[in-house]
Amino acid sequence: MMIPQPTRTPLVFFSLRLADPAWRHLTDHALALRGALRTARRARPFEVDSIVVLPSALHTIWALPAGDDALLPRVSLLRSLFAQAVEAQTGLAEEELWQDHLVPHRIDQASDVAAWREMIHSAPVTTGLSAAPEAWQYSSIHRARDAARAM
Repeated sequence: MMIPQPTRTPLVFFSLRLADPAWRHLTDHALALRGALRTARRARPFEVDSIVVLPSALHTIWALPAGDDALLPRVSLLRSLFAQAVEAQTGLAEEELWQDHLVPHRIDQASDVAAWREMIHSAPVTTGLSAAPEAWQYSSIHRARDAARAM
């Protein structure tokens, strides 16, 4: 008798945006964001496939555990943890800090993953923040390039 194996939840792309596009809180408080991400991952496991942090937005692909595709509680936790970490410096409560809009995109085709990663990693260039993806320090492109070189 074959025991069915749990299927891996497809990758999910989404963006989080600050309420005001002129704010720079995500890069100005990058260490707080990293800590919030780490704490959220421990509390509600997920893997960060790709990420880029811009001054007022982050774009990312997450892989959720097999059988647990509850993205919203994980995103809510991340948003809350970051807001708590920077409230004293920004003066903003969570509901003032973030846009409410969240539209996740499931990446069901393996062939689409590279295109989504490219979009994420090229965001600093397309927004005029960097001349090249590798020049932007708040990006998983560095991890991806290091992994490719190690192969």
